[in-house]
Amino acid sequence: MSGAVALGLTVSLGACSTLEEALSSPGPAMSAPAGAASTRPTTPTPTVTPTPTEPAIDQSTPEAAMESWLSALVAGEGETVCALMAADGRPVGDLKGAAPACGEALTPLLSSLTELKDMFDGVSIAGATVVDDLATFEAATTKPALAAQVIHRFKAVQIKDKWFVTE
Repeated sequence: MSGAVALGLTVSLGACSTLEEALSSPGPAMSAPAGAASTRPTTPTPTVTPTPTEPAIDQSTPEAAMESWLSALVAGEGETVCALMAADGRPVGDLKGAAPACGEALTPLLSSLTELKDMFDGVSIAGATVVDDLATFEAATTKPALAAQVIHRFKAVQIKDKWFVTE
């Protein structure tokens, strides 16, 4: 579980804010010109509030897992961040009590990172160094370049055909 606690200590990108929620607003009411017969219903149409989109999770390659992890991190999706992590060679979700501890360790960090979400839109990572089931990111190239400062300290480990972020 030291991986989740260390995550909270090692990733300090600063900035404090919450994500703005995107709400759809109903359009203007439609009415027929004066004197014309209307065939449109006079009752208002219901509005639909969009649900927030969660970051896509891809664990097929070390780069994809790291992209998913970083996107979830700046989106404030603690559950997703923890689900993409491993400690002691096992997924955090498989370690007794680790998922709640991971979430608790990340909560203060996540609220300070959400302001950076726009800076990491479309994050891409290429060129992880893979040896057997372990990948490192020191030589990886990233878009945006700022992502390299975050990922260079982390590794990815392959467990049962999925890649997870670890220290």
